[in-house]
Amino acid sequence: MSLIGAAVCFHCQRELEGSPFQVAFHTATDDVSLPLCRTCQELRQGGQLPVELLLQQWLYALGAREELDPFQDTLVTLVCLGCGAQLGNLSTVAVGAAQLMFADSRRMPDGSTVVPCAGCRRSNVLESRFGQLVAVRLW
Repeated sequence: MSLIGAAVCFHCQRELEGSPFQVAFHTATDDVSLPLCRTCQELRQGGQLPVELLLQQWLYALGAREELDPFQDTLVTLVCLGCGAQLGNLSTVAVGAAQLMFADSRRMPDGSTVVPCAGCRRSNVLESRFGQLVAVRLW
């Protein structure tokens, strides 16, 4: 697994200071883990630091600006934004199919899905992004 800048936050370059948070995703050629400090994780929890921005930042750091689509063939690991525990193994949404539902999930009027974490019991709001479910904020 590729671990980018393990001692500092990938997004803001601050010291991690023991933060366990990260955004993990898989491409056709690599498994990538981008460590996040607690401040940037709080932004993720509030929906202010979307995974799309982190993927674009990662591509920019690689020097791949225009030639790659950050969302094509990228599978983001579905984890709780509160504690980092995995929410589920299956997160892909097939074109034309209903979104996958977890046993204790609830559908919200805006089309998002709320799923409580089995570990910390915080409610994660999941939305479809680039053909898969992604935790976008805590509720």
